[in-house]
Amino acid sequence: MTDLNLIRTFVAVCEEGSVTAAAARLSQPKSTVSRHLARLEEVMARPLLERDRSGVALTPEGKRLFEQVQASIHVLEPLAKPLRRAPAGGRVRVQAPRYFARGPMAQVVLDFMRAEPEVTVELHGEARLAETDAAGMDVVVHVGSRDVAGAEARPLGQVAARLYAAPALFGSQPLPATPAALSGYPFLSMCGTAGLPERIVLSGNTGQSTGISCKTRFATNEIDLLLRAARDGAGFVALPEFVGAAEVAAGRFVPLLPHLWTDRFMVVLTVLSRTRNPAARRFAEFAVPRLANLQTIEA
Repeated sequence: MTDLNLIRTFVAVCEEGSVTAAAARLSQPKSTVSRHLARLEEVMARPLLERDRSGVALTPEGKRLFEQVQASIHVLEPLAKPLRRAPAGGRVRVQAPRYFARGPMAQVVLDFMRAEPEVTVELHGEARLAETDAAGMDVVVHVGSRDVAGAEARPLGQVAARLYAAPALFGSQPLPATPAALSGYPFLSMCGTAGLPERIVLSGNTGQSTGISCKTRFATNEIDLLLRAARDGAGFVALPEFVGAAEVAAGRFVPLLPHLWTDRFMVVLTVLSRTRNPAARRFAEFAVPRLANLQTIEA
């Protein structure tokens, strides 16, 4: 069954003629309206709207859907209002890797605050990806499984880590086009449990892998320091796609060997106090569907 909120957003955009006007009518940010439209087109497996400078226009499929749902959505909305849960207060303490807190998590938290105005949210950015100290937290976003008694883990999706560097690293030289051509440059690493890497394994869609020797020049568990060193041209770095893509969009990095990745890992949201803190449960139910399929989220 399609989410009623997606249909409600679609009808509002069709009736108002633009995303901006629909967002004002629904008291939602334009980014939320755009996400709802994209999700509905994904569910319907076809384009429903065409966007241009003057607003939006319905595709033939969109016109048929609009004609089918316009009358019913206005009937269903008033009937649904008495069933809606009254806002409840509380506090939810959320911990996430710092780059994640600044990227995908940021908009989700803002949207949740609008949806739950009586709930206080504490968002703590953590320098590390996994094995963090979650004492006092209600919800933790982390990499990999987390075996905590009484906790509930919700997988958010797989993320690929790829290679990036500042153009300054290569000077006037062309970007390395092969793994072998990259092996002579210094590598900047996130600190792990296996020590400093001396070899990087790159994989591709064909299922084949190739390894390149690397000289780790700098290692840290502080993502800000790692990014600063890479921006300064001290070496190339492996980053989750939504981190690297943000750096590329800002003009600070270029992707290296973009058809290959160094790792793929599952990001998980874990509710640590679901029985003791109802606000944590509501936050998880709100956040998980919005953070699903992480590779499609813009940082």
